[in-house]
Amino acid sequence: MSRALDRLAINQYGKLRFAKEFIFQKNADINVSNENRIWFLDAPAYGNLGDQAIAYAIREFCRKVLPDMEIVEFQEDKVIQYLSWLKGTIKAEDIIVLQGGGNLGNLYPRYEFVRRTVIKSFPHNRVIVFPQSVYFSNDRTGKQEAAAARKSYAANKNLVIFARDSCSFREMEKEFPETHIELCPDIVFSLNGIVSVEKRSGIGVCMRDDKEKSITSEQTKVIIEQLFSDNAEIKNFDTIINADKPIIGEYREKLVIGKLKEFADCETVVTDRLHGMIFSYITSTPCVAIPNSTGKSLYVYNDWLKDSKVVYFFHASDDAIQMPQNEKSLDLDFTNLKKALQSNTEVWN
Repeated sequence: MSRALDRLAINQYGKLRFAKEFIFQKNADINVSNENRIWFLDAPAYGNLGDQAIAYAIREFCRKVLPDMEIVEFQEDKVIQYLSWLKGTIKAEDIIVLQGGGNLGNLYPRYEFVRRTVIKSFPHNRVIVFPQSVYFSNDRTGKQEAAAARKSYAANKNLVIFARDSCSFREMEKEFPETHIELCPDIVFSLNGIVSVEKRSGIGVCMRDDKEKSITSEQTKVIIEQLFSDNAEIKNFDTIINADKPIIGEYREKLVIGKLKEFADCETVVTDRLHGMIFSYITSTPCVAIPNSTGKSLYVYNDWLKDSKVVYFFHASDDAIQMPQNEKSLDLDFTNLKKALQSNTEVWN
């Protein structure tokens, strides 16, 4: 039985029915006996455009590295419901890729639960977790969750987890000694240069308003006043949006490219969002980066951006703030991530 994947869904009994909203693969057929596939099993559909940029970059990266393999995408909130069908459909030769970002640990338990379930459920498949930051709280809950993750991850000997900063890399090696851990830049860096810069104007301010926020609005205002004149044009925006429908496929691409252009239109950006910093870098937009509460922005900056003139990372102890420049010459390397995809279930070091 064959159907266009952009209209495909699977009910709880494993039969096929039409429902566009949670699997997307344009112009492809579903025929489970066909060629091997890449299964993207926890794709985001919500309005965090940092996460959406990761998902878009994952698909683009997989297409370039393995152009002959089809990519099948499941939204993360559908995986558990249709797990039985997936277990009966995914072949041992298929590759499973999981979302990168900053949700590995116990800060966002919903996403961690899906990740552990997938890893345990497909012990014979190559499973690749795209570059992540890790955070386990320093309390009883954090220790319990780290132990649970350790056990789940160890169930798959073909699992490779990529850390997007050296601090997370060391933490993962300590917490998950039986799992293959690699260090690699956030996959959104691979989108470097995909939007063109025409005319820049104004100061973009992209600040968090959630549990990872580390400074107040008044403190942000003081930083802006130190940097810019009183009559500077301020553009307030965010990488979080209220989407009126699931963000998948062409809609995801449209939103991600549109947000990158919004960054590229600014003369300078002030942000405490990690992907605000990365969006600035890949659009050559001078950026003043401010720490978030978990430290992930600083860790990524220290590993990949500290030699860049595009991003200046603000520290509370700084006597003066330096203005960044719209120059970049860094050459970030994704070789080990390519190798993980290409090696499939082969053991590699």
